[in-house]
Amino acid sequence: MMVSLISFCVMLLVLELESCFLLGSFLLPSISWLIILLIVSPAISLIAVTLIVRGSAKAQSVEESQQSAVFLVIPVILLVVGQFTGVLLLNVWILLGLGAVCVLLAWLLLKRCMGRFTYEILMK
Repeated sequence: MMVSLISFCVMLLVLELESCFLLGSFLLPSISWLIILLIVSPAISLIAVTLIVRGSAKAQSVEESQQSAVFLVIPVILLVVGQFTGVLLLNVWILLGLGAVCVLLAWLLLKRCMGRFTYEILMK
């Protein structure tokens, strides 16, 4: 959560400075930025980490584990970049729904995976 907050603040600072120099005025972040920062981004990160750890436990080699992790990270990056650049503009209610679904999915995946992992299985 702290990494998301710090990167958001740095991105906001750079974006505000650039818009001030180019447009002569500041851009104010909308409520959708806060929804992505506080709900969607941490939930998607938790989903990705859970699936990556689960895939790494089943992988036979390091390369196989890394290849599966890339396929989980790319859609997350595209969603966030698309929203912030304006290519993909989602309504606040759609973002709240997406956030709720992602939080529920993250909770279910984490609960399911934590029941399967034991120290003995991970040490094999």
